[in-house]
Amino acid sequence: MRLPAPELAFFADVRAEVDTPLEVARTPKGLRRVVPIRGGVATGVDWQARILPGGADFQLVSSDTVALLEAHYVLETDGGDRIYVRNHA
Repeated sequence: MRLPAPELAFFADVRAEVDTPLEVARTPKGLRRVVPIRGGVATGVDWQARILPGGADFQLVSSDTVALLEAHYVLETDGGDRIYVRNHA
């Protein structure tokens, strides 16, 4: 039995302001670094939020063309709600 293709829908445009990357260490799997997230904005359909300072993008750079990314940050909507975001790429 075949699973149906997932349906994708637009969520938001995210524009993050970042600080200087911090190189942690070179490992056998690649360069580990952390990129602090200073702030920014997210805009969706009928909503807007700011990115709160304090998040980060955790990276494992294994070559010039391959990197594993995991970002953690918090959005605060215009209505005051807070949303914890965790992205994998």
